[in-house]
This record gives sequence, C-alpha cells and structure tokens, in this order.
Amino acid sequence: MQTLLTHLETSRKAFLEEVAGLTPEQCAAHPSTDAWSILEVVEHIATVEIGILEVFRTRLFAQLCPPEYKVQTEGKD
Repeated sequence: MQTLLTHLETSRKAFLEEVAGLTPEQCAAHPSTDAWSILEVVEHIATVEIGILEVFRTRLFAQLCPPEYKVQTEGKD
C-alpha cells in the first residue's frame, strides 16, 4: 500500500511541475476542435483523483480496519 501511495505522490508532483509554468493562454488553448485544453485535462485529473481517494477512504481503508478500531477512532482525524 505504501508503494502505491508513494507512486501517486511522486507522479502527482511531476504532473504539477509540468503544468506550473504554463500561461493562462496555453492552459485554455485547444489543440483541435475535438481535443481538451490543458486546463480541462487538469480539472479532469483532479476530479478523478478526488474520486479515487474517496474509494480508498470508504472502501479500501474501511475494510482494512478492524471493527473495534473503527469504533474507537470514530470522529477523529
């Protein structure tokens, strides 16, 4: 699990570094009429990332926690 999280953090950092220096015009430009702009791609990736994290939180991590631990930590960060 830690390997997966490390990979996600590394790839997210690399992605953000790639788009950090772009101008607003570059971000909004469409390479063709049927292609997404960089901004639309970034927005899509952010939306998917949130969805994936929600799946981890609600399904994967919930299954890994023993029920008694879940009760003890309810409402805590």
